[in-house]
Amino acid sequence: MKSRILTIIFLLTAVSSFSQLQDNHLRVQGNAIISEIPELMLVDITINSKDTVYSKCSDLLVTYYNQLEKAFARNGISKENLKSSGLNITESYSWSQKTRTREQDGYSGSLTVILELPYNSNSLNTVMKTLKNTGFPTAYYLSFKLSNQQKNELLKQSIELAIDDAKKKASYIAESLNIRLSKIKDINFGFSNYQDDILTNEPTIFYIVEEEEESQQDLNLNPNKIEIKKTIGVIWNIEE
Repeated sequence: MKSRILTIIFLLTAVSSFSQLQDNHLRVQGNAIISEIPELMLVDITINSKDTVYSKCSDLLVTYYNQLEKAFARNGISKENLKSSGLNITESYSWSQKTRTREQDGYSGSLTVILELPYNSNSLNTVMKTLKNTGFPTAYYLSFKLSNQQKNELLKQSIELAIDDAKKKASYIAESLNIRLSKIKDINFGFSNYQDDILTNEPTIFYIVEEEEESQQDLNLNPNKIEIKKTIGVIWNIEE
């Protein structure tokens, strides 16, 4: 009996999340899911430095960054595409066998640079080859995101699909219950709880790339589609 009651409660909850009839109004939620291959790639580059003197550690980061700018410029990538997102210099420690304790041995610095470019195999391999030949160690991560044009187009499409979905559901319900719908009373549109909503930060797919040896092969990645979800609530008046 308990299992049956739980089943009935679950079914009622599922129906209420789909639509509601209340106060001569029909409330329906329209849903839309669209997926698109992202057009932009983000390269998150980390530059590291280390020295026993604080000022030299800091100067190394500046030197490496200037070299990075010049290396990209030689390969047709403007410094305007490079954005610094953070710089950090901290004390570094190592284990002393003599004193059996951690002792400060200098300073470690890191500088994070983000490069945003339209994705294609040529731009990807240009970035990779540039980073291989900088003359100093770098670690970098690659991710993808939707362009502003893609976001605008997907927003329009998702709204149209969500409204169409709500209209179809309302039509099916009205026909099944033998009722007639009048004018639309209200429309609820805004941020959803989905992590991959069109108006929130879309998920990215990361590839960790660390090159120790020179490779002569080009790389051509196939980015996963980013899925967009949008919901719109529509309330119809029911004719008396």
